[in-house]
This record gives sequence, C-alpha cells and structure tokens, in this order.
Amino acid sequence: MSFHRIAIKLPFERGVKINPSAIVPVFHRWIRERVPIEGMPIDVADYTHVHHGPAAILVAHEADYTIDLSDGVAGFTYTRKRPVEAELREDLIESLRRLLTAASALAEDPSPHGPVQYDTQSLRVAVLDKLRVPNTAETFERLKGEVERAFADAAPDTTAAIDRADDDARQPLGFAVTLSPAPTINELIDRLREAAAA
Repeated sequence: MSFHRIAIKLPFERGVKINPSAIVPVFHRWIRERVPIEGMPIDVADYTHVHHGPAAILVAHEADYTIDLSDGVAGFTYTRKRPVEAELREDLIESLRRLLTAASALAEDPSPHGPVQYDTQSLRVAVLDKLRVPNTAETFERLKGEVERAFADAAPDTTAAIDRADDDARQPLGFAVTLSPAPTINELIDRLREAAAA
C-alpha cells in the first residue's frame, strides 16, 4: 500500500533551546545557495508567531522541512506531500534518510542559530491520510510490522519499540518509535544509504 502523505518528526535533545526565528534566514540561504536538500526547496514560511505549531517551514516541491513545536515537543519534521509508488516500509526508509540528511545539515550549519542536537531515541511517524488510513487500533496493528521492519533496516543494532502515538480518531494515525540504544545521526544516515542501495 502506498500513501499520499507521511511525516516523520525527530525531536531536538531535551534542554536544547531552539530559536526558530534564527533558522528562518538559514532556510532562505539554503534556497539561494542551493544547499543539497532533496525535494526542490522553493520557499520559506515563517510562522514563528504561532504558539506550539509549525514555526519555520522550508517548502519544497515534494516535501516540507519544518521546525515543529507542535504537541509541546520541539523537533525537525519531514512531511512528504507527493504520492510515491512504494510500500510503507520503503517509503519510511527514504523519508527518514531525507529527514536525517537535512537535520544533519542544520546541525552543521555555521549560522549563529545556537547548537542543534537531536534525540535520536524517540521519533514520531504519522500517516496523513485519514480517509484510507484511519486512526484505529486495527489499522495500527496492520501497519505496525512495516514500521518495525523499516526501523530494523535503518538501525539494525537497536531495538525499536513501536507504540500508537494517539488514540484520538480525529488525529492522523501515528507511531511513537523508541530506539534503544540511541544511534547517532551519522550511523543512521550511513545505514539508510546502504539500505537504499541494496
């Protein structure tokens, strides 16, 4: 089964103070300098005035990269907007690779936005298609195995615990992923490149 939209959120490390206003010009510069962020970035949306919402969005043709403060948890989110012909496991592997590549670029960016560190132990996956993928216990159980296999490919030296993120049927189906022990971003990126090439 392929899905139209999928989102993966990588939280910032607890205690790290993120200033989204300082990241807005970074996103603008990435577009000007053609920093190799996948998905053809074309614009930046500044929502830093919104409380607990998407604060800064790098808008791309295929996906959005967001400094996301929703649910009271600050993180970096990749949201794919275009349909792909792929099973959920393959889709997650590719989406996770793109998220981590952009997250690593932000952490290494020389701009004075403060240190950026991530909590690679806890990720959130959401399938943003409530019509075809309702947020029910049955749908969660049906797709849980594909999410487990995706993270087994991405982080084979860890154990991935997959829980239902929210049982509110009004919300998209979400998967709370806990990796133990927590891998580094570079370890995940290297493994995902290997998985994509296999």
